[in-house]
Amino acid sequence: MRVRPCRRDDGFTLVELLVVIVVLGVIIAPLTAVVVSYFRHTDRTTDRMAESHDAQIAAVWFTRDVQNVGVRDWGAAGLPMQQSIEINAPSLGGRFPCGGDATPEALVRFAWNEPVIGGPASLRVVSYVIVPAGEERHLRRLTCDDSGTVTSELVVAHHLDPGTNPVVTCRDAAGDSVPCSVVPPPAAVELVLVLRAPASTAPYTVTLIGQRRQT
Repeated sequence: MRVRPCRRDDGFTLVELLVVIVVLGVIIAPLTAVVVSYFRHTDRTTDRMAESHDAQIAAVWFTRDVQNVGVRDWGAAGLPMQQSIEINAPSLGGRFPCGGDATPEALVRFAWNEPVIGGPASLRVVSYVIVPAGEERHLRRLTCDDSGTVTSELVVAHHLDPGTNPVVTCRDAAGDSVPCSVVPPPAAVELVLVLRAPASTAPYTVTLIGQRRQT
């Protein structure tokens, strides 16, 4: 008797392939939406954390600098205080020059005396400037010596909102707004920053307040 071999059908029919494609489409579409949403939220979370980090760093330096404010007249009785804060001052101008020709105008500039053992007190100047950096705007803290030479530079905020400039307000002991050039220097200085990283959906406003420690 002749035995006929069994016929094997390796592969899929067109109908089966179409069914698989439809099923995969049903599965992949929502998964894709979930993945895209995840990465969007991850970017936003990362940028919000970067803004928060900027706010913390800026608060630490700004508060400390305002605490130190106070330039004294060492040749007068009682060592009275002199003007110690400048607003929108050019790098090579004002009472406390800080930087060179290419240094941006100071948003705010603080000055104070630092005692030196065996010699007269030295002058310390700190200048906050806004510097474009690619697609970002940085708030940088420059430290200068008596000659106005920059001795250190630090980025305290990386993501300044491109459409909003920081605002500096000086206040007296009662909290009222006063000129920053008053003598003795203001009791407190307020700095309002608006931060916005690329993936942020809304600006992040930060108000920094420093209290002058010297009396």
